[in-house]
Amino acid sequence: MALLGPILCFVFALSVFGSEAESNNCVKPCSCLGHIMDCSNATFAVPPDVPSWVKVLDLSSDKLKGKSFEPLRHLVDLTELKLSHNEFSDIPDLPSSLIHLSSLVLSHNQINITSSGAKTLYKLPLLATLDLSNNYITHLSGSIFSNTSSLKELNLNNNGIHRLEGGQLEGLTNLQDLRINKNKLKNISNDAFKHLKALQNLDLNRNQLTTLESLTFQDLAQLTTLRIRRNNIAHLDDGVFWGLKNISTLLLDHNNVANISKSWLYGLDSLHLLNLSHNHVKELDLECWSFTSNLLELDLSHNQIKMIGRNSLNHLSKLQRLKLNVNHIFYIEEGAFNHTPELNELELNGNSLSWAGEEMNGIFNSLTKLEILSLAENRISSINYLAFDGVTNLRVLNLADNSLLSIQENPWLHMSSLTQLSLNVSTLMCDCSLGWLPVWLKKQSFANETHPTCAYPYSLQGISVKNIPPENFSCDGIPNPHIIEEPKSKMVLLGSNVTLQCRANSSSDEKITFRWKRDNIEVKSSLGMSIKYNFRINSDSKEQTSELHIYNASLRDAGIYQCFSSNSYGSAHSGKANVSVVVFPKFTKIPEDLQVKTGSIARLPCAAEGLPEPKMSWQKDGGNDFPAARERRMHVMPDDDVFFIVNVKPFDMGVYSCMAHNDAGVNVTNASLTILETPSFLKLMENKEVRVGQAVVLECLSTGSPRPSLKWRKDGIELRPSDRYHFTAEDELLIIRNTQPEDAGRYECELSNPLGSERGHSKLTIIPASGSLIINDDMAGIIVIAVVCCAVCTSVVWVIIIYQTRKHMTRSPPPAGNSGVGLSHTVDLKLTSDTSPVPLLVYGHPGGQIANQVDTDSEHSSSKDSGTGDSKRSHSHEELLPPPESLLQARSSEAGDDCDGDSSDVDNTSPAVQRLVGPARSPVKAPPYVASVKHPNRQRRTNHDRCYRLSMSNQTATVHAPRPTSYHCLPLGPSAPPPPQEV
Repeated sequence: MALLGPILCFVFALSVFGSEAESNNCVKPCSCLGHIMDCSNATFAVPPDVPSWVKVLDLSSDKLKGKSFEPLRHLVDLTELKLSHNEFSDIPDLPSSLIHLSSLVLSHNQINITSSGAKTLYKLPLLATLDLSNNYITHLSGSIFSNTSSLKELNLNNNGIHRLEGGQLEGLTNLQDLRINKNKLKNISNDAFKHLKALQNLDLNRNQLTTLESLTFQDLAQLTTLRIRRNNIAHLDDGVFWGLKNISTLLLDHNNVANISKSWLYGLDSLHLLNLSHNHVKELDLECWSFTSNLLELDLSHNQIKMIGRNSLNHLSKLQRLKLNVNHIFYIEEGAFNHTPELNELELNGNSLSWAGEEMNGIFNSLTKLEILSLAENRISSINYLAFDGVTNLRVLNLADNSLLSIQENPWLHMSSLTQLSLNVSTLMCDCSLGWLPVWLKKQSFANETHPTCAYPYSLQGISVKNIPPENFSCDGIPNPHIIEEPKSKMVLLGSNVTLQCRANSSSDEKITFRWKRDNIEVKSSLGMSIKYNFRINSDSKEQTSELHIYNASLRDAGIYQCFSSNSYGSAHSGKANVSVVVFPKFTKIPEDLQVKTGSIARLPCAAEGLPEPKMSWQKDGGNDFPAARERRMHVMPDDDVFFIVNVKPFDMGVYSCMAHNDAGVNVTNASLTILETPSFLKLMENKEVRVGQAVVLECLSTGSPRPSLKWRKDGIELRPSDRYHFTAEDELLIIRNTQPEDAGRYECELSNPLGSERGHSKLTIIPASGSLIINDDMAGIIVIAVVCCAVCTSVVWVIIIYQTRKHMTRSPPPAGNSGVGLSHTVDLKLTSDTSPVPLLVYGHPGGQIANQVDTDSEHSSSKDSGTGDSKRSHSHEELLPPPESLLQARSSEAGDDCDGDSSDVDNTSPAVQRLVGPARSPVKAPPYVASVKHPNRQRRTNHDRCYRLSMSNQTATVHAPRPTSYHCLPLGPSAPPPPQEV
């Protein structure tokens, strides 16, 4: 470290000595400094013997014109050559040895580049900067820059170039900075910058551009800054800036742009700064900032904007600085700044804001990050205590040069960060409502910079508010106006007249000035609107009235109206009155009468316009009963104007009413829906029979839409009304009076409508007076009669057989020896084949009781089934009686008497007998029966075994006649076994 100091001193001395040595070699009258040699305004020629160490040579203002630059051949290290303010008419021919030259300045000459001048550029392979500003260049040929790929900066300012076309800048593939300011550019083709892939900065200021075509800058993907200031641009084509993927700054100020639209802002997603000041912008299109969502700074000063709507700043969520100075802004809609929560600085100087001061609640409440707010040079006359609600971080507030009359108590109470308040006004009304202001000002650090003064009362006029004692702020005798009648909300039909009235009074003789505003825009007398005033003096005050007459009200007359009254002492405003201009509904689509087939879709369009927008509804036949709605076949599309009924049915037919209703009234239009249905029969036609001479009615009940027409035919011949043939009920009934045999035949009814036809027939049969049927097929009747006669004869034969059998049974005496039969013995009773059709079984019952065979009326009788004995509710007698092997036994105590078959011998009064067989009946002589004999072909007894019923007393067996409900008792066939022997 001890040697480092001497070494540094030696190096410094050496460098100084070298510089002085080089300066000593400087050519006179030039001056040199380091590697720079300045020969401007000195030699008026190319100096000879220029030292080889020179790297920067300045030959400006030497009136060089066509001098040779051969003396500079040896300057191989030359990097910068300045030849400005000379008289060159073309790029001078420089030695090819200047291979390290990187900067060539040829400004303020008379150059108009030719092909020979372009050859000079070919000799400079490392040329990076070329300054050709302030020359006479009017046209750029395609070959000038064809071999200048090393060029990075090109200055063509203040020339006469009037057009940029494709190919003129070919070869400038590495150019980063292009300046064409102060030329006469009127047109730029959309391929002019095709080869400038590396361009980052483009200046086109102060030209004569009026229009920029679409895709003009499409090839400048690396461009970051574009300046097109001070032109005459009035129109920007859609997508003019598309392709500028890295653009951050766009300056379009001092032009004639009248409309801001998202169509020409398309593609500016990366834009941070946009300057459109000093243009003719009157309004901001809806959604105009859709493609500039990354914008940080926006300058719209010095335009003609009149209002900031709720959505005027939509999509600017990242905006930090907004300038709207010197416009015509008189109204800022509540919530207008809700889309700019990051806003840090807002300038609204030099506008016409008055409403903002009188009632601006909620306008700035979303700007929680706002630090600078400037409202200077507006028309604010009063400040509401909620005017700056939400602006909690405000540091600077400028309210200078306003006509403030009143300030409600402490509207800045919540501004803890406020460090600067410009409130230099001289119009304050220093009454009791302003007594808080001097107290608050004295507590602030900026009190010495703020000097508001009073205008009234006259005793305080011109005195600073800070110097007035609190007791001097009095409200006695303040003649400011008061609203005593406010305008009322009204509804008016389009084209009608309406009047709004506002009354105010004051104790001053000064005239009250009235102003009317619609939607916070001042209304003035015009062709369709007039304002009239009336003045009246009361005992204690002077009352004045203002009437606003609106004639032939149009849609633009609708809005919120408010009355403002003011004099030199103060102001007052009324409440808001809503004037609604309504338009009676008018149909734009009217449904027409419709005919559809069943099963298809009925489509009824209906739409109406009006104000407010009409609500649409439908009725059917004057009511709300829609069969199609109940069956969910009715559809009304929310975004369509069509009423649908799918799968239409006949009961959908009717008159449909489309109703449009709004506040102005109800309008109705009707359409008939006719359902077309093919004809069909409600009831099939029936065959009829009638006696000769009687009347007959043939029915042909039909349905269909349109209602079908009916034609009657008999045997193919059409029938006509006559004295016996009558048609009623729209021909659905054919009445034939006094029928005759010739009326018999085939009657046909044909239904027809435009959709088709259907036929039905009925056969009429006439019965003659003799009773025989007159039919076409006599043989069929004969056969039927023959079958019936055979059945009757067969029945008669069976009746005779049964009768003879019963007669034989009643006459047969009982066999001898029966009287002594005891209960322990088996008694076999027998009927021969010629006396009994089937064997009967008689069983003995234990205990001396007699069990007779169950008759057909028994609940358990199987005769109530199908005849097979398998009924579920029936039980065979084998289950109810003792087994067939048991023999009928008689009680031993009663066995002494003989059975002689006499009916008198039968004791029918015996209690035992009556319990089993019921009351006594006429007994018959029962022949002996063999109880053990069964039908040889059956193992179980069948229903035919129940032909007869046997009652037993102690001496006589009584056989009852067959029940009429029992099955027929058939005699045994030839295969029956021989009858058993009698006992």
